[in-house]
Amino acid sequence: MRIRSTRPEFWRSKRVASVDWETRLVLKALESYVDDNGVGKYDIELIVTDTFARDALSEPSRTLMRVKTSIEALREAGLLWKYTVDGQELIFIAFWDSTQHINRPTKGRFRRPDGTLNYKDSVIGAPEDLDSVSPHEDSRGLSAGAVEQWSSGAVEQTSSATDDEHAFDEFWKLYPRKTGKGAAEKAWVVAIKKTDPEVILTALREQLPSLQMQRRTDGDFRPHPATWLNQKRWEDESVELLQAASGSSSRLRAYQEPTDDI
Repeated sequence: MRIRSTRPEFWRSKRVASVDWETRLVLKALESYVDDNGVGKYDIELIVTDTFARDALSEPSRTLMRVKTSIEALREAGLLWKYTVDGQELIFIAFWDSTQHINRPTKGRFRRPDGTLNYKDSVIGAPEDLDSVSPHEDSRGLSAGAVEQWSSGAVEQTSSATDDEHAFDEFWKLYPRKTGKGAAEKAWVVAIKKTDPEVILTALREQLPSLQMQRRTDGDFRPHPATWLNQKRWEDESVELLQAASGSSSRLRAYQEPTDDI
């Protein structure tokens, strides 16, 4: 979750006023949920546990349905995009660049609909105001058809290969047993189709102490890098580790009673 600001234009917008008050609250909650690129996983349980934990404790089913309904209303109003990249369902808050000013943005964990990870590199422009385009043209020069093209992969996702190579280089640098780099590269390509590279890297960093301890004087019993990847060993650690790597809290079924406000 992140601290966000709200510009006055948000409250004066006819588009924002077209949805009910509860839906506007969900939109503000989503602004804290998404990364600095305006993108987050479309996972209702994850969204609810991050943003409406107390409501979910008292009324789990009703809270899930209310948030899901509001998200659909935001899509209809053109305030939210829902799309898929490499099998991962994502949401992007439309008009992100016109409603939020990120002073020191971090690199996005998920790609925008145009394939970029940094909003400064994005071709999704910031319109002058929230009401300057129709609900089905969420940002300057972009139509719903363009979003569908990006979602289906029809438009090339620039810099993807470079980013993946850089992530593998980081993995190889971290992994304590330098054996079979070619096989590891092939295993890496398969692994990142299933899991975000940062999840893998974070899990590896957590496992480094135990991997170091597995080396014995009578032989090296640590798995080869390719074996570690093929066996999805990044999942060997706790669920909390994987959730921390993706910037989330525990899932709805696992969260605990929140502490009282200070």
